[in-house]
Amino acid sequence: MITRTIGFCLDTCHAFASDLWNGDNLEDFLQKGEELNYFEHLKAIHFNNSKYPAGSGKDRHANILNTGHITEEQFDEFVKAEPFKKLPFILETPSDEGVKHADEVALLIKKWGNSSDTI
Repeated sequence: MITRTIGFCLDTCHAFASDLWNGDNLEDFLQKGEELNYFEHLKAIHFNNSKYPAGSGKDRHANILNTGHITEEQFDEFVKAEPFKKLPFILETPSDEGVKHADEVALLIKKWGNSSDTI
């Protein structure tokens, strides 16, 4: 059956830019995902911030912390949400804007744990 081979990757900037998830509506976002049976097919998270506000329609990635329009508190709630706890988070942020990927990964592991924990 072909549906067994198809999965989804959720991009945090895409969800934010489209206003699907605006940082303040996580419960509604999760409820809609449950209704659509989306999380059963979700395989990974592309983890990035947004250079533009929610609903802007602009997909421009920013580093996770200290830049972008998604706050640390909003990310904290997102990362700890049940459907995402066991998924891989793939960092997809710019490396030419003052934050090296190695430094950003180390900071995120310090904040939310490693692959055997939360992120």
